[in-house]
Amino acid sequence: MQLSLDGAQLYRDKESNCWIFVYIIYNLPPDIRYKKRYVIPTGFIPGSEKMKDGDSFLYPILYHISVLQNEGLRIWDTSTQSHISHSIPFVFVTADGPAMAMVSGMVEHSRKFGCHLYCSLPGRCQERDGHYYPMMLKPNAYNVTGCNHLDVTFADLRQYQQGISMCYYDNLRKLL
Repeated sequence: MQLSLDGAQLYRDKESNCWIFVYIIYNLPPDIRYKKRYVIPTGFIPGSEKMKDGDSFLYPILYHISVLQNEGLRIWDTSTQSHISHSIPFVFVTADGPAMAMVSGMVEHSRKFGCHLYCSLPGRCQERDGHYYPMMLKPNAYNVTGCNHLDVTFADLRQYQQGISMCYYDNLRKLL
């Protein structure tokens, strides 16, 4: 099973955004897997603003999946007049860039530190522009306040990676 989410604008000229969550069942044949009948709506969140705390909406959905994985899905079999318990394998969550940033707890791709939690590699932006780009080398005649850090070499990336890995494993250990 897959959980997929995406934002949608309902009307072309109005601010009417919403978020839609659906389940896609993978143990169906590929020719019917994505038919409307088998793509199961899971949640719908209306609003003209972006979700501020996506975890509050995702938690009940992921909790439901966890219960199905631990206890199985009980289905009534009329031929045997008994319940059958099926385990539900949960494969992954899919989303577009902005929605995946919300799911993973990261920031969107255009922020100064693109992955927010584990990446200390800063981006660079143009003067008076809030959109950052992941650039290792400083452009010629570039003087933007807050983005004037030195060039980053591939050797520096290894140091970044080691620090990131240590931070990640430390957080994972705390979580476990």
